[in-house]
Amino acid sequence: MDDQTYTLTAEPGDTERAVVLKIRGALDITARDDISTTIAGLVTSGCDRLVVDLGEVTFLDSEALSGLLEGYTAAGRAGVTMTAVGAHGIVHRVLHITGLLTVLQHP
Repeated sequence: MDDQTYTLTAEPGDTERAVVLKIRGALDITARDDISTTIAGLVTSGCDRLVVDLGEVTFLDSEALSGLLEGYTAAGRAGVTMTAVGAHGIVHRVLHITGLLTVLQHP
């Protein structure tokens, strides 16, 4: 999609079986499926820990939040610990208000 306002990049984590998913940009309805599909793919690829880096996310709507929740559920089913780091500003506020911040910051 040419007008995509976000990117998802998987990188090696601090251990052999850890993965960091760096998400950048504004996350709206167009990001939901990409987020949940990407997380589902990562947690079934053999990692045992997934860190979602939200440090460069500038906006998060309810659809994108739903994508994160779907990914979190997929991680749990696969036995993978998923945490989120770096949320700030409006993204931190949305995660805090919905209670997801507590869930995603405690493995």
